[in-house]
Amino acid sequence: MICYRCSIKKQKMLKRYLIYMTIKIGMKIITQFGMHDDKSKNKAFDILQKDAKPYSHADNKNERRKIYLSLGYHGPSITSLGLILNKLAENATTNPQPNQQYTILKHIVEGVSNFATDYFETALRPLCNKKNKLKDLSLNALNLLVQKLNELENTKSTIRNLSDEMQNKFKDHSIDQQSQLISHINSKRQEFQTSFTKIKTLLEKSKQS
Repeated sequence: MICYRCSIKKQKMLKRYLIYMTIKIGMKIITQFGMHDDKSKNKAFDILQKDAKPYSHADNKNERRKIYLSLGYHGPSITSLGLILNKLAENATTNPQPNQQYTILKHIVEGVSNFATDYFETALRPLCNKKNKLKDLSLNALNLLVQKLNELENTKSTIRNLSDEMQNKFKDHSIDQQSQLISHINSKRQEFQTSFTKIKTLLEKSKQS
């Protein structure tokens, strides 16, 4: 009886979580959170390009969506990230070759986009699609699923904390100069990379199990 109740409780908990994430994954946002300026064309989404078109272009709306999704569509966090990306976009250029500012801007955007794809699209979307089949899982299978989700969530939290730390330093003007921002990003690069790699490793383990 205890195992049965435990199983039902975990089924309900997982289903609520997966329904919530289904809503998150499917959200559509029109705003570009200050990363596009129709007149100046000098913001992050105006400078950075994907497939020979700026990120602000209508054809790249799915690329923008990945950035928003990486932060759980949390408006204030996306806006804060936008301030950082806009600062990096100052003097960023690809002519004649990508300079340091453009390269770092590109790496950050590609990093968070890949994270969104790995975490939300690859890991969570298949689970969300199976949310109505949780009752068919044994207690051991449910426990394993909860464990995997916890590992993914903990790694995601590490990435979020690193991002929040950078955003807070930028907002309180501890690193308000572009050179200071670049230096801070470089100092945290390995920590971000380690977390991104861990996400991929967890996904590979999930596929094998």
